[in-house]
Amino acid sequence: MVLRRNKLCHHRAIETPAGVGFKRKPPIFMKAGDQIAVEIEKIGWLENHVVAES
Repeated sequence: MVLRRNKLCHHRAIETPAGVGFKRKPPIFMKAGDQIAVEIEKIGWLENHVVAES
């Protein structure tokens, strides 16, 4: 997917594809302590840390 200036990302375009996470055998889920990082070239990066619900 190419992101162009002034365009919005529709949530359907970035959903998890089939065969990932809960569709796996056995299922794989994110847990407290996991880290997620996303980088867009020439824009920057974003990192999130998974924490347990309280």
